[in-house]
Amino acid sequence: MLRPDLTSFETCAQNEALINEFKGNLFEYLVAVQMARHYGVESSFVKSFSGKVREQFSYYESWLRKHDLELVKKLPKLAQCTFSGLVGELPKKIDQVFVVGKMASGSGNKELDEADVAYVVGDKLFPVSVKLCKANAYVNTKSGGIKTFLSKYFSAFPSVNLLQENLSKTVEASFNRVGHNMYDSVGLDWRDRFDHQWTDQLLSELPGQLPKDLNMILQVFYHDTIEALYHDLESLFSEDKKLFKRCLLPLVGLGRSDMVQVTCFHRDSKVNNEVSKYNFDSVDLYTSKRFDNVDVQLGELKSGISSFEIFLGKTTLQIRVKPMNKFTAPALKVNCSVKVKGRDS
Repeated sequence: MLRPDLTSFETCAQNEALINEFKGNLFEYLVAVQMARHYGVESSFVKSFSGKVREQFSYYESWLRKHDLELVKKLPKLAQCTFSGLVGELPKKIDQVFVVGKMASGSGNKELDEADVAYVVGDKLFPVSVKLCKANAYVNTKSGGIKTFLSKYFSAFPSVNLLQENLSKTVEASFNRVGHNMYDSVGLDWRDRFDHQWTDQLLSELPGQLPKDLNMILQVFYHDTIEALYHDLESLFSEDKKLFKRCLLPLVGLGRSDMVQVTCFHRDSKVNNEVSKYNFDSVDLYTSKRFDNVDVQLGELKSGISSFEIFLGKTTLQIRVKPMNKFTAPALKVNCSVKVKGRDS
């Protein structure tokens, strides 16, 4: 489905989110173009982008030209550098190349959920995860709802269903307490949910638009949840460290053993006292083999923040809880992201 013409935004953050979404879609396409061209299958690849799909990608590019022209100019070079870093991991011959968003949407193939690009050799399909990220930043790898997070990603543990049930109850109870306190703070009568009273007072449902006093109350909800999730994972880690490590692989973006994950890092630089953005920095490429012989350690649970870290050798997996688009429902998402030591500026 094509997006409508978007010309204005409620917040700068929403604008940035849209740029990131379109940037990611175009970047995946451009990396796939490089791959298809290298293996001599560009003609069949281009034919797969016709009609509504071609129209959609043209829209992404024209929208970005209007809102971030420098990005549009730099993306092809970044894609070329990314493929140069990836090609050594690929076979000598490839028969077809796809952008997974197009292919998987109609195939129902859930195994490709983590992949952005896929290639075919004979009758076998191989996934590639393609990321574009600012240097020295965490790379997003997975996002899931808090009420299914444990049962989905740690299902191999016999005790997980009970842990998930108790975690969901904790989320509900904390949300109710925090909602009650927020309503009290603005002189409203809490009725077990955020209702029309809240919006009638022209109070925002977006966490970034709350005044400081209300935001501080809301933070308690995040802290209660991250603490409960941490202790649940700590329990599973103590139960079976090898199984725990295996369950972490999808969270670092490697749900399939044959997945290749390639990340292109870019950075800003100054040229003649002017900031030049989206300059190529480096490419990081890895498979599940990176974690074969590394130990897993849980980081400390720190007070006052809504995240914690798990260390797999040189890779740091950050697990953070965030609200959905609006905080007025008892639901949170769990965002997972990774960073490799040695990439600090």
